[in-house]
Amino acid sequence: MEYRRLLIRAWSLYWTHFYLIAAISIVVWMPGDLLAWYFDSFVSPDQRRAFDYLFASLYSTCVGVIATGAIYSLFEEYPLRRGTSLVQALKEGCLNWSNLCFTTLVLTVLSVVGFLLLIVPCLILVVRCSIISALVVREQSSGFKAIRRSFELTKGRFWRLLGWGLCVTVYLVPLSFLISGLTSLPILDWWFPTGVAQGLFNVVEAYVTVFMWVVYDELLKQETVSSSAAAEPPSPF
Repeated sequence: MEYRRLLIRAWSLYWTHFYLIAAISIVVWMPGDLLAWYFDSFVSPDQRRAFDYLFASLYSTCVGVIATGAIYSLFEEYPLRRGTSLVQALKEGCLNWSNLCFTTLVLTVLSVVGFLLLIVPCLILVVRCSIISALVVREQSSGFKAIRRSFELTKGRFWRLLGWGLCVTVYLVPLSFLISGLTSLPILDWWFPTGVAQGLFNVVEAYVTVFMWVVYDELLKQETVSSSAAAEPPSPF
């Protein structure tokens, strides 16, 4: 798989469905961003960072997965593929909520255990399961079954996936610092500009979600080609 080709395909999908992706990201993530800002006022400054991390993790696992499922449904062979509406996409996200939420919880627990034992197992698990959300939506699996399937598809591709993941997310780092810096200014330290800035970040971040679906789809195609080649009888000549 060529990294450049994957980026171009992901960008094409992202731009084609940009308005729906932006709407999905804002509708699902904006309430969480505003709630986090509201609750921050009741948390002491020295505990705010830990609270923000815990709240973001909980919201992402329980609510954010709806956005992931809704975005991935735009690319699947559903009846709503053409002429999709925001409500239809969110409905698909809700239908995939239980599988995505359960799988995320299992993966989180295993990642914590792997991190406590040694950082390397945690890193391997995260990288090898980077396509798991797309897998859950298409194959309708969950939990350990989805994790095993993700390991099957990514076998022998750890370093490639790690490099791709780092490259595709590196542009989010300066954007995150920019948003944090702007929202920390006294004139912008209130809920509306904070919510707008974080909402824009979520829309941009959705490109990573699209990219991981493209990677999963390409891995699936390669598996199909390999299986077909293995099933062909040897030529007598």
